[in-house]
Amino acid sequence: MNKNLRVSVVIPVYNEEDDLAACLEALALQSVAPYEVIVVDNNSTDNTVAVALRFPFVRVLHEPKQGVVHARTTGFDAARGDIIARIDGDTLVPTNWTVSIQKIFQDDSIDAVSGVALYYNVALAGVFNAIDLFFRRRLSWQLRDRVYLYGANMAMRRSSWHDVRPHLCGRGGMHEDYDIAITCRKSAARLSLMNV
Repeated sequence: MNKNLRVSVVIPVYNEEDDLAACLEALALQSVAPYEVIVVDNNSTDNTVAVALRFPFVRVLHEPKQGVVHARTTGFDAARGDIIARIDGDTLVPTNWTVSIQKIFQDDSIDAVSGVALYYNVALAGVFNAIDLFFRRRLSWQLRDRVYLYGANMAMRRSSWHDVRPHLCGRGGMHEDYDIAITCRKSAARLSLMNV
């Protein structure tokens, strides 16, 4: 495996002080450390930035234009790794997450991947995950071979980001991760799924 693939992790955040420490601790426990971790603060009014600054491996950026699409773009544009991974401020990744991303991108034909997303901080999480899985499978069946990216657990080549960026919708209030997937498909990019 080419461990030289550098993985940049981008985390857009808005008022995530309650969950961000656990998210960053999970990244600190990776069997292969990410090349960089970028937290993009999108005008938080709580202690989100202070939490992020407690972790010496985190670079904090500020995006004044409100909306996850803007925070995501700021982080992706600043990323210096070969692969840009994106999670949410409450995402908890397993210890092999970075390695799994490096492995899947050994296939030069893969442009972007999306992983599973399980909910853990909601009442009746098992029931909620079962319902969510049902609707994801239904969506997958309806879309046939199309893979959509989920912002809570996705990664793409930095070169692919630069290819699709000019064609993305810049409006807030939309599913920015779906927009990336749709734009990737229009440019004939190859999307895949990973198990973590």
